[in-house]
Amino acid sequence: MRDVAPTRKLAARIEGDGPEFDELVSLARASGMHTIAVALPRAPVTLVEVTDTGRAARAAAVVENLAPVAAWAASGAMALTGPAGGPPAAPEAPIANRINAATAWWSVLSELWGRRTGVPGAQLLAERAAWTGRRRAGQESVGGSCRIVGAGDGWLAVNLARASDAELVPAWLADPALHDLDTAHLWPLIAARLRDRRVDDLVHRARGLGIPAAALGTRHGATDPGAGTGTPWRLVPRGGDARPAGRIARVVDLTALWAGPLCAGLLARAGADVVKVESVDRLDGARHAAGGFYDVLHGPHRSVTLDLRQASGRRQLAGLIASADVVLESSRPRALTNLGLSRAAFFAANPTLTWMSISGYRSPPDAPAFGDDAAVAAGAVIPGPEPKFCADALADPVTGLYAAIATVTSRLLGGGHHAQLTLEECCRHVVRPCRRPQPPYGITHTGADSWRVHVAGHSVDVAAPASRPHPGRAPEPGEHNGEPRWAQ
Repeated sequence: MRDVAPTRKLAARIEGDGPEFDELVSLARASGMHTIAVALPRAPVTLVEVTDTGRAARAAAVVENLAPVAAWAASGAMALTGPAGGPPAAPEAPIANRINAATAWWSVLSELWGRRTGVPGAQLLAERAAWTGRRRAGQESVGGSCRIVGAGDGWLAVNLARASDAELVPAWLADPALHDLDTAHLWPLIAARLRDRRVDDLVHRARGLGIPAAALGTRHGATDPGAGTGTPWRLVPRGGDARPAGRIARVVDLTALWAGPLCAGLLARAGADVVKVESVDRLDGARHAAGGFYDVLHGPHRSVTLDLRQASGRRQLAGLIASADVVLESSRPRALTNLGLSRAAFFAANPTLTWMSISGYRSPPDAPAFGDDAAVAAGAVIPGPEPKFCADALADPVTGLYAAIATVTSRLLGGGHHAQLTLEECCRHVVRPCRRPQPPYGITHTGADSWRVHVAGHSVDVAAPASRPHPGRAPEPGEHNGEPRWAQ
């Protein structure tokens, strides 16, 4: 059953071939558009054009059709995938092609909604590593906090991203001997103690304590976010009879780390007025990220901090949300209730509101998750006797991109939606099986950590991770607290 009602205003025409063509057709149809798809075998590029007859507007984009391994090599993500010190690897699914198509789709929608924003395709997947300088490490995540470890009946990902996660390991494994050990000494002991235990029991116990953990999934798992919609998001009508939504929105961003802030940053570059809201006692942990990565995500924003322990702070938050066209949040379901906030009440007061909820998993909805462990749950790994991580926290940039697309889709449809997506489902969407067989490829070492991929008669260098330039310094916490328009 489709979650998005067809629109009378938007129509898409798509011509081309390859995974890029398939992905664009899927996105257009799932957005409720009247879609004309013209398959052109062996076309070098895919063209997408969207017409908004209601405003006599049109936007188009072209995406190059590449062999999947060539697209992966060019993205910078291949340099982050595979064994440490060994040759980089490519996934079975055309992940980079699908992200290239999604960024082309974003460019079209952003032009119709606000202003066109150029996104460097699948380079988004490697953007954080361009600032940290980290590279592939096999069963250790690029960020260093997550591991794929073997249990008695399979594999699971365990993420000790926060100091509290490591502190909970003795309780998780019921072993007091693990107290007061740093993570470098913990990991070998964890691997030894998991060998005779069941994956499901380990994951259930870890999540109960708040440790991010996930069983290794498969690309053919029962969860199929694309069933009926062709996208990993759901736009659930909540606002009643929505009026035409304005082109530029005021966005209240309650998210942190990577996925939600990437969405907010893309919306800001498309012209949205974004305010990042943080609790004074719990600032975004990514503020301390290496280099300028935080600036890349947050440069165009305003910053407001509130003391949510106080009734006055909670009233200010409610006022900010009431003034918003778009709300982005990634909190657990009970967090809003604990603050005395009602999503239904905000929709009743503003029927054109778009509320974007990002979580780790559809079920259980309160399970803790980060980009690396959620990607493993989706089966986004390099398979083998010892499965290895695919890129850097893959679920985060994928989810951030799809969240931005879903948000603008809601605005173009008139708003009034509760948009819902999860890290796992977004990642599962890009690693779903491809109906087109991938051509075989070879790889040669060209010096140091330099490699070249050979596929379909062409050679492509494995690119190093690259980043978009940041649009300016991100604001300090609470830098805009005194501005009248944020003083709700």
